[in-house]
Amino acid sequence: MPNLRGTIASLAILIFISTWNEYFWPLLLSRTAENSVVQIGIQMFMTAEGNQWGPLMAASTLASLPVLVI
Repeated sequence: MPNLRGTIASLAILIFISTWNEYFWPLLLSRTAENSVVQIGIQMFMTAEGNQWGPLMAASTLASLPVLVI
């Protein structure tokens, strides 16, 4: 069992990142912008008129902080 600690830790990290980056399932379930997840909020910065690069990069940086901390 002690030999599995590294394997279990790496699996937990990969599952956390995969769950954190989930996009399609919350997109189906959330109907309003107030109830949506971070990834859908980041996607709202990209519009037909143009991209708002400053706020988009700031939101992306803040969204990646939990993954980097883990």
